[in-house]
Amino acid sequence: MADPTGGSAIASVGFFGKLPGAGDFVQRRLPAGFVERWDRHFEQAVFASREALGGDWAQAYHASPTWRFVLAPQACGEGAWAGVFGPADDRVGRSFPMVLAAPVAPAQVDLLLREGAGWFDALARVHAQGQRGAPLDAEAFDALVVALPGPSIVPAAAVDLSDGIDFSRANHWRLPLPARAIDSAALATLWLRLAGQGPWCLWWSEGAGRVPPGILATRGLPAPEAYAGFLDATRAGAWLTPVGASVPMAEPFAPARSEPVLPPPEPAPVVARRDVDDDVTVPGLVRRVQDVVPPMPAPVFDTELSVQTAPGTAVVRHPVGALTLVAADVGLADPRRRAASAAAGVGAEWSAGDEAPPGTHALRARLIALHPHLRNGRVSEDGAVVAARVSGSQAGLLRIGAAGAWHWRGGRLRPLFSAALAPPAPSGGGELDDLLFGGGEVATAPGLGAEGVPSCEQVTCELLPGDRLLLLAGAAHTQLSLAALAQGLAAASPEDAQTRLAQALGPIHSRPWPLAVIEVQP
Repeated sequence: MADPTGGSAIASVGFFGKLPGAGDFVQRRLPAGFVERWDRHFEQAVFASREALGGDWAQAYHASPTWRFVLAPQACGEGAWAGVFGPADDRVGRSFPMVLAAPVAPAQVDLLLREGAGWFDALARVHAQGQRGAPLDAEAFDALVVALPGPSIVPAAAVDLSDGIDFSRANHWRLPLPARAIDSAALATLWLRLAGQGPWCLWWSEGAGRVPPGILATRGLPAPEAYAGFLDATRAGAWLTPVGASVPMAEPFAPARSEPVLPPPEPAPVVARRDVDDDVTVPGLVRRVQDVVPPMPAPVFDTELSVQTAPGTAVVRHPVGALTLVAADVGLADPRRRAASAAAGVGAEWSAGDEAPPGTHALRARLIALHPHLRNGRVSEDGAVVAARVSGSQAGLLRIGAAGAWHWRGGRLRPLFSAALAPPAPSGGGELDDLLFGGGEVATAPGLGAEGVPSCEQVTCELLPGDRLLLLAGAAHTQLSLAALAQGLAAASPEDAQTRLAQALGPIHSRPWPLAVIEVQP
């Protein structure tokens, strides 16, 4: 094949990063403009990924795959680039990705993608040799890089990965690979689609660790906060997936009852108190700053993650971070709707390191990130979500869409959010689906995937031993009066209260009711 670099492909391959046999950064045959931009950008990216993954970072980083890439001109210097990068450490254990790259004539990038799979594979093998086995110093590693072969031909049928995608909607995309592990022709077709739309970059891998096989498309180098997605595909906050695409995850989604997880660690020493809302101002936020009160026993939670899902409903109880999340699809029942199950996925992936309890800002951001994807789907979506995090004497609560939460204490009940639904029209009764999925004429607050901006509220609530919180998502939360809710919550146990409320709302079908009762024990 023609040389896509316009010169000697072998001589042009350079590298920059860490080696186990070297005490610091090593560099050969990459210009200062490329190295300075790459170094500065990925230093921030590594730092941001450490913050995002917390104690899981080292495992996720070292298990992550080697990524092939092509960079458009201006993404990292004047010209276009192609190569591989992946996890690397130096002699004393400091981490920074090792990149092997070569300049490419912009007009020849599609040719390299179609016929150069063998070249990318050779770079990936050299990267692996540099990080495994006997430690190599810079000279020994450079000898391997200098000996790299030129591009080799791997014919493949063209597949248009960009069909139906509007790349102007987001700057970070996660796309599925075709049936073959890496389809060179499909990559080239995708590149030609992006080439005229700015400094887009493609990154692809066959998967490893917590990352499934896939392609990432970014406008420019990936944002620092998006780099965690290169290490752990479940950290998908910055990434958008095309409607209808099925992107496999490296680890299966949690079942309705997962295997037991370890209990949360002992609490850290008490530090100076701060208002959980200090960092972010959210429209509709209700601030309630209270005096410091003595710590209290935690609410009752199962010692294992519980994720109950069915078409249209989801309830997640997460022992880590004391999170309870309830979600429902509002509107006519349709098995193709995904808002409730997507919200459950966010709840199931919650980590105690995501945000100090009882904060809900990080949870809100992850849920709202689902909105554009759901809104642009082929099925009408409107996902209602209500969540609570309990910590000591406080609970942080979040509502999105048609959902509600109530605080019960000694027989007295008060709503914690403003009304999320207009009063329901008179009805002659109704089945469970009418209650849950809005069979009456009600004006709902927009939820995830609905037209317009989702209606959100965040509040904090002071708790005492014996208090109960009721979370209810969907149109059902307007069906009972405060007196009826209070009577249900006065049951002997939280489980009895939940059963009583479900019975009051309507006949219980096989799906779980989108409600939860939380009790703080004395």
